[in-house]
Amino acid sequence: NNKTLSSSENNPSVIFLEVGMVDLDNDISEEEILRNYGQIIDLIQSNRPNAVIFIESIYPINKDIDTYDDNVLNKQITNDRIRSINISLKELSKEKGVRYLDVYSSISNRGALNHSFTDNGVYLNQNGYMELFNVINKIVG
Repeated sequence: NNKTLSSSENNPSVIFLEVGMVDLDNDISEEEILRNYGQIIDLIQSNRPNAVIFIESIYPINKDIDTYDDNVLNKQITNDRIRSINISLKELSKEKGVRYLDVYSSISNRGALNHSFTDNGVYLNQNGYMELFNVINKIVG
């Protein structure tokens, strides 16, 4: 089928970026993560100049819950490291003229992923995604 998509389907008005946890898991440096974000933002801005871009903070983790699985993530990943990168992402957002969305604070409790938002300490469960949806909806809804 050669159906032509409308311009609105090809040109989103709002774009959310949350990439970084996989990079951290693969031992990618903070500098490279930021460089990658910068390149992604530049590409979006050149191809979709009217889109509003949000950089979401990298989500916290919680290694203290009973169901945490040490095999899910690189053991070097800590919330301190995630917070450090999030600070840099906030600065990058200002430099690039995009919006920064601090979801870390909304889904954390005492600096770690709220236990009710995860089943394994890393990935969000249904409650976590609902909270994330509510936070995003307040901003763009």
